[in-house]
Amino acid sequence: RVCSTCSPCNTGTYETTACTATSNRGCTGCSTCADGTYETTACTASSNRGCSNCATCSAGTYETTACTAITNRVCSNCATCSAGTFETTACTANTNRGCSNCTVC
Repeated sequence: RVCSTCSPCNTGTYETTACTATSNRGCTGCSTCADGTYETTACTASSNRGCSNCATCSAGTYETTACTAITNRVCSNCATCSAGTFETTACTANTNRGCSNCTVC
């Protein structure tokens, strides 16, 4: 009987079945994060990639940083126009509220 060294998992794969005295290691390709999700845990030799849903900006907030394959969306509170100012641009999902000074008559 000839014994062989267990094969390592290649880059882009992770171990799904451990190497034993009678069988080689089993490896599976790392998953990719779907649209609307981002990577929360990188794929390693022993575990698959972890993905989470991108955050949704709630009412009264707007997106300051878009969700990417590796980072979550960042939302910030919409500005409030202070005394002596008025709203020139409404706060939307992607832009902050714009305020301008009132004119004295």
